[in-house]
Amino acid sequence: MKRAGAVALLLVIGLAGCATPAPVTTLFDAPRDASDELPAATSTVDGFDSDSSRLLFTDVDVAYYAAQGDGDEDTVVCLITVESTVEGDTASAACSGRVPIESRSTGGLEVSFGGETAPSTGWTKRGDFIWSRD
Repeated sequence: MKRAGAVALLLVIGLAGCATPAPVTTLFDAPRDASDELPAATSTVDGFDSDSSRLLFTDVDVAYYAAQGDGDEDTVVCLITVESTVEGDTASAACSGRVPIESRSTGGLEVSFGGETAPSTGWTKRGDFIWSRD
């Protein structure tokens, strides 16, 4: 019996690092405004409900958005990155049923979306649930 309890405890500890996105979904409770609208470049990217998008923050030529997943249990929340270049805008989405979701832009900025606190030292808070580090 002690062995089964120890295994269960290890499973709980192991899963604690990958939380479900429950706190993050509060982003979608507030009404959307014009800044939350996704750019046209995202129309070719799948996995999320574009009508739920929220602007998280912008950094030079990159904008970061959050959106609710497309209904698949593995895509509860998405981090959408839109980069503006001389050639035009490019978009990508990282979707998951768990947070944090981490991404790196071509410019080198690394972001972590979904945590209420910094993933570790060296991260800068950019908005609700979004952190960055160069």
